[in-house]
Amino acid sequence: MANSSDNPARPGAGVRLCALAEIADPGGKGFRFRDDGRIFAGFIVRKGELLAGYVDSCPHAGWPLATFDDRYLTRDANHILCTGHGALFGLDGVR
Repeated sequence: MANSSDNPARPGAGVRLCALAEIADPGGKGFRFRDDGRIFAGFIVRKGELLAGYVDSCPHAGWPLATFDDRYLTRDANHILCTGHGALFGLDGVR
């Protein structure tokens, strides 16, 4: 099984995604990158000045986590939510 690091559309380290002010606090922002028909989907979660990046793919089902653009967090902003089946994920690196 290939992982996200094998995807040629995955952006390299240091690629500027957006300004910090463009990410809700707390909140998330999704990004899509394309390369020769391949797509890499990821998102950033923010709580204050702390940020963490994730691959936008449910580890259980493989589909994107958010049904609506940039809606990755639960209402209390304490977990990432898979809107496909309700799984909750901790905010690794974001406190």
